[in-house]
Order: sequence, then C-alpha cells, then structure tokens
Amino acid sequence: MNEKEISSVSLDSLMSIYPPQPEDLYYKGCLLGHRSIPEDEKTMNLFRFPTRINAFGAVLCSKGSLTVTSDLHHRQIGPHTMFVCPPGTIIQVESPEQVAAHFILCEEEFINRIHIDQNQLLHLFMAVRENPCLSLNDDEWTEIMRSFEEIILEGGRKREDPLSVEIMLSLFRTLAYRLCRIIDNRLDKR
Repeated sequence: MNEKEISSVSLDSLMSIYPPQPEDLYYKGCLLGHRSIPEDEKTMNLFRFPTRINAFGAVLCSKGSLTVTSDLHHRQIGPHTMFVCPPGTIIQVESPEQVAAHFILCEEEFINRIHIDQNQLLHLFMAVRENPCLSLNDDEWTEIMRSFEEIILEGGRKREDPLSVEIMLSLFRTLAYRLCRIIDNRLDKR
C-alpha cells in the first residue's frame, strides 16, 4: 500500500485482516472485544497510516494511553476514556504505550437492526464528530462494562431461538443508549 493513500476498511475486511480472538464476540454485524498492546501489537499495523473506518466504533481504554489522530486532530485516550468513531472517520494510531482497551465495531445495518432511531440521535453524532473523546466517571464506566459483560455472556451461549435473538438485540440496544446517554450528558454540561 502506498503510504500516501488512505485505505478504507469495512468491518468485514477488518475481521479478515485481524480475525476475532476466541474471547471476542461477533454477532450479526457487531464485534465486541478486548486487546492489550504491546502484547497484541500486530493489531496496530493497519492503523500506522491514516485509515477510513466504514463502521461505527467505540474504544474504551481501561489501562495506559493511546494517541490517535482522528480527522486531522490529535486525541489522547487515557484510562476510563471513551473514543467514539462514527462511520467514515479517518484515524491513525501513533505508537501506543502499554494499553488495554475494550472495543465495539458495528456496521450501520446492525444499528438499524437493533432499532436505534438515528434521526432522534443525530445531534449526538454531530457532537461526537467535534469531540470524540469523553472521560467517564466510575459510575458510567461500571454501567458500560456491565452491559459489555452481559452481551459477551449471553452471546457466548450461541442460542438462535427467536427469544434469544431478541434478548441479544435488546442488550445491544441498551448498550447503545447508555453510550448515547453519556454523550448527551456531556452536551448538557457544556
């Protein structure tokens, strides 16, 4: 790849480059996982150069820090910080120190499938484009991690009956609205 070209990656192509780990959960267009770097430093190879992500993403840093250039702005992601990456965002990761982070990557179709009213939340997406890094307090962090764990636990059961599918979609919808509530609270405080 020419270093001056901006590559564009979808969730599918990202998963073909970096296959999900056994502890990750991929569910019908959404990937949840956890990575520690530098233990998993190969994960960052794609992002050494500007890369357009064609999926909705959120990174929740639990330890260490990471410097990201997002749409030409440098951002520092530290402990208990959430970095939100709307579809089409161009990101580049500068050499990270030791960091541990949870991540969520969703195709736009998945967001539609869980019945999130994007028109109602459009102002939040616009605000996130301007300020994608949000420090989380302990209650917010615990709330998000609890949702994360519920999804991983329920998804690990691999049930496909209609009620189990609805439970999974409801858990994802709950996580999405919790993330949106945090963003909305930050807008109110500004």
